[in-house]
Amino acid sequence: MRRLVLFLTIMLVLASCQSPIRGPATLTASERATLIEKAQLYIGMDWKWGGQSFWWEEGGSVDCSGFVINAYKTGLEGTGKALPFEDSTVLAIWLEHCTATKDPLPGDLVFFCDGVDDTPTHIAIMISLDEDSVTVIDSTLIDNVVDGVSIRTYGRDDSKILAYARMDLVYE
Repeated sequence: MRRLVLFLTIMLVLASCQSPIRGPATLTASERATLIEKAQLYIGMDWKWGGQSFWWEEGGSVDCSGFVINAYKTGLEGTGKALPFEDSTVLAIWLEHCTATKDPLPGDLVFFCDGVDDTPTHIAIMISLDEDSVTVIDSTLIDNVVDGVSIRTYGRDDSKILAYARMDLVYE
């Protein structure tokens, strides 16, 4: 336990040396709309395990976490806000870089599981949520057929939906 406290203290000191501590950054409604607009630029891009291309890169590809990360990076340009990491997996985003929410807003994250346990296996960006359904944009491979980035709608009570979360952002 002491090692963990020491490690966390050191990490806090190192983080404070990089930039002033101003607290977590949140998105405005306008920034959320821009994030979704930027995410939609990826529609049609191919899925590829480990892919993390940007929408303008010819022949580019993204997996689900690569898509979410790059959509956020481009969506946050000019806002003074950024992701606190460069690359990550679905599980690491879930465990280290987001906060669960019961009241998701457009631009928040939707985590999916495979139904075997509560480990997130897929991530998407929420576009809208109503009484019956949730609409997301994501990059996925379904039934071993490359599908890529597209918009999908799921029933709100779909058993594959694990949780909704808000990406933890920082000020640049």
